[in-house]
Amino acid sequence: MERFEILGIDNQPSVVIDPDYGQMEFKCNLKDFNIAAHCESVLNKIKEYFYNPQTVTNIIFSVKEFNPTTAKWLLPVFKTIKYYKDKGYFINIKWYLEKYDDNYKTAIDYCQVIDLPIKIMAV
Repeated sequence: MERFEILGIDNQPSVVIDPDYGQMEFKCNLKDFNIAAHCESVLNKIKEYFYNPQTVTNIIFSVKEFNPTTAKWLLPVFKTIKYYKDKGYFINIKWYLEKYDDNYKTAIDYCQVIDLPIKIMAV
C-alpha cells in the first residue's frame, strides 16, 4: 500500500494513512462538512493497510469541535478500527479535543459507547 492522503480543504476532513510508519491521522476543523465525499475510500484504505500493518499502529484524531456531523463521520472509522483491534492488532489511539468545547463530555461518552480504548487528549 502507498501513502494515502486527503487534504482537508473546502468542506472535507484531512486524512493521512502512512503504512511505512504505521500511522493514521484524521483531522477535522470544520463544524459542517461533507462526510460522504471520501468515507468509502477512507474505509477501504484502512482495510488495505491492515493486510500488511506495522507491528504497532498509531492513530491520531484531531477534532476541533465534536458535534453530530463529526460523530457521524467518525463512527464508521471507529467501527473499522475496532474490528482490527478485536482481531488482535496492536493499535494505539489518541483523540485530541478542545478542552473547552461544550461537547467534550459528550465525546468522552461517545468513546465509551463505541467500546474502543481511546486516550482523550485535552488541548
